[in-house]
Amino acid sequence: MKTVWDELEIARLASDRRLKVKRDDCDQPIIPGQHGEVGEHSEGLLHACFHGKGAEAFSRLRAHRIRRTVAGGFGTLVTGGDGAAEALFTFSRADAKAVEWFIQALGIRRRRSVSPEVAARLRRFARARQGIAGEASQPRGAARAVPTGCEVASKRGGYGNGIAARD
Repeated sequence: MKTVWDELEIARLASDRRLKVKRDDCDQPIIPGQHGEVGEHSEGLLHACFHGKGAEAFSRLRAHRIRRTVAGGFGTLVTGGDGAAEALFTFSRADAKAVEWFIQALGIRRRRSVSPEVAARLRRFARARQGIAGEASQPRGAARAVPTGCEVASKRGGYGNGIAARD
């Protein structure tokens, strides 16, 4: 039985190219990258959105990527431009050249693929770390206990770290 998820272009793109799909603030599926994201635009089309992170609205590197995208004809510019804080392009999943360009230009990383042996070893390692993280490394109250010599040294005008001042 096919679900709505199976019919989305972004799901097909992600499965074809081993890409991670996440949900954005509006609960829409996106493929995040370092310099933007790819998402579902309309029937049969995807969008590539170049945007920055942080307080800096304009970036020369982002403007350069936008200019190269327009010059290369990799998609249709919908909003923004090379001087804007954001730019949105639409493209088809069937256009392999545009797909590869946007994966590279947006800094999208592919999912790792590991052998079953390595996956089993990583699962064992994760379970072992969970066991270690769940246990206390010191008995309760041991870190708060102060040796009696430190109390005496601090009352006499020591350095505050348990070492008494020399006369």
